[in-house]
Amino acid sequence: MLATLRSFVSHRDLLLNLTQRELRTRYRRSMLGWLWAMVNPALTTAVYSFVFVVIFHLKPAPGTPSGNPYFAFFLLAATLPWNLLQSGLNGGIGSVIGGGALISRVYFPRQLIPTSAVISMTVSLFIELGVLVLSQLVFGFNVLKFIPVVMLLVILQTIFVLGLTLWLSALNVRYRDVQHLVGVVMLVWFYLTPCLYAVTFIPERYPFFGKSVPVRDLLMLNPMGRFVDAYRSCLYDGRLPSLATSLFCVGWSVVAFAGGSTYFVRRSRRFAEEI
Repeated sequence: MLATLRSFVSHRDLLLNLTQRELRTRYRRSMLGWLWAMVNPALTTAVYSFVFVVIFHLKPAPGTPSGNPYFAFFLLAATLPWNLLQSGLNGGIGSVIGGGALISRVYFPRQLIPTSAVISMTVSLFIELGVLVLSQLVFGFNVLKFIPVVMLLVILQTIFVLGLTLWLSALNVRYRDVQHLVGVVMLVWFYLTPCLYAVTFIPERYPFFGKSVPVRDLLMLNPMGRFVDAYRSCLYDGRLPSLATSLFCVGWSVVAFAGGSTYFVRRSRRFAEEI
């Protein structure tokens, strides 16, 4: 982990250049360009809102204490951070293989490649969150005082996503099935994370083989469940995340980054041979 942190500092110019390359090439030759960063979440929110509110007549309780009644804001507060996880993993897992030509010619810390992919997705998240905050101001919900907390959450989640990406991208060099397996896992993970529904929709306990199982507590061990709960507290409820949720976010970020960076550094010595 320390080796990874030192590489970020000593090669910050290269990391910046790689990140800029990712940002420039993402929407190259598209008509809307960076507008896609806002169009995609908007269309997804419109579809989910129509299905849940219009068809199924399901609507979460208004934010407490904000009183925010809009399902779109409830949904965006969760799906935007989820998109960081999904886009960061999708873009980062295959980044080492995609940069094989560069790896075989020049020596540099290999972890910079997946890191640049994740950071570029974080830039997109900041843009999307900025649009969300402005939209809430238009509707009369002032969440500006929670911006410092949200920025801290973005940093923590970026560290968490980066840790997973480092681990999976290194594993994918040797086992190419990883990138396909992750797609399946992400689908299951999404529905186990309270993005489309509130945490209170999860029953506290549920009978399982004759025993009462604390379902809600078990599902909230899910790291993204805690991140979503923290974002939603700030951007929908208008309050600070609970201490337990904050500690979970910090703990998962540290564990993911420490484990992912350690595994990546050990495996990176063989990348040139295996790619």
